Amino acid sequence: MSSWQELINEGEAVYKQAYQEGGLGSAFLSGPEYETWVAKGIIFMERAHLGEAITNRFMDASTKVTGQSIPRYHTMLGILKAPAEMGE
Repeated sequence: MSSWQELINEGEAVYKQAYQEGGLGSAFLSGPEYETWVAKGIIFMERAHLGEAITNRFMDASTKVTGQSIPRYHTMLGILKAPAEMGE
């Protein structure tokens, strides 16, 4: 992964791949592609050295994906978009 935008684009593609509908109208993200994207995000955040607060927020979202995968995905994607939009 060489840029924020590539990781963001990959995340948006993975969302479409990993999206699954559960019972009672629920939906979640699951699968190896999703887990790989989360891991890449963790590595990217650690290497970017953006500061403890933003990195910890990403880490928190990435470790609590079970049962809350869609809201956590949006948190992680938003965190990745912020530095990209700011030209980091």
